[in-house]
Amino acid sequence: MTTITASRTRIPRSIFARVVHEGERVKITKYDEEVYLISKADMELLRAVEDSADLQQAEEIRERIRKGEEKAAPWGATKRELGL
Repeated sequence: MTTITASRTRIPRSIFARVVHEGERVKITKYDEEVYLISKADMELLRAVEDSADLQQAEEIRERIRKGEEKAAPWGATKRELGL
């Protein structure tokens, strides 16, 4: 993730403060593109949701391998395929 200081942006201090202290979410647009400014708490929640989804997917794959429905790829072959 890229990090920049608030002083390098044009986000008004009052908006930044509302995000930090009140958890307000802000949509920033430029032409037809959108990005969002969210609080640290929201970011931590998003990461936790992603981690939970990743764990659930890994458990489902592990179960399919255990049942013989899917075969695990050898680590060496996976590394070669990824160029590692």
